[in-house]
Amino acid sequence: MTSKDITINGKAWIQGEKVKNEAVVEGQRVITIVDGDDTYIYHPDENTAFKVTLEQAGQQAGQTETPSDFIEDVDTKPDKYRIVDSVVYDGAKCKIVEVTSADGQEQTRMWVREDYGIPVRVESSEPEGEKVVLEFKNLKLGPQPPGTFELPAGVEVMDMSEMLKQIPQAGQLPGSN
Repeated sequence: MTSKDITINGKAWIQGEKVKNEAVVEGQRVITIVDGDDTYIYHPDENTAFKVTLEQAGQQAGQTETPSDFIEDVDTKPDKYRIVDSVVYDGAKCKIVEVTSADGQEQTRMWVREDYGIPVRVESSEPEGEKVVLEFKNLKLGPQPPGTFELPAGVEVMDMSEMLKQIPQAGQLPGSN
């Protein structure tokens, strides 16, 4: 992922609804595992993990985007998608698909592999002019090894679900009527 002055390289494993992302963020290796409704944010250097539900994870859950997340509504909103070109990208035949938000403010271009039907490059442009590029490379199809979506034994897991329930929501703060 590249955005402004930030570049994050990582790995992702996907099998059904399970997703594992591994990246170095601000010099620290972080592994995010999504398994059903639970999300684990694991810090291997500290042997600790935080557990939250997908709903509570909010922004963090958004960072677990997979190539198929970008095309999940293509069948229900075909007027939103437009094929603008056919190219070879990273050695594979791709269709470049352009998506414009309903308000016309944001535009996304996707390089969709013809053989797999998933995007391998996604460029998003926001109204402020910021551009974010996601690239999915070195794809390997097939079942994932056992244990891929499990934390190692002995990891100290802090369940943040109960703690997050205690934080007042915006309309529940004292003095907010």
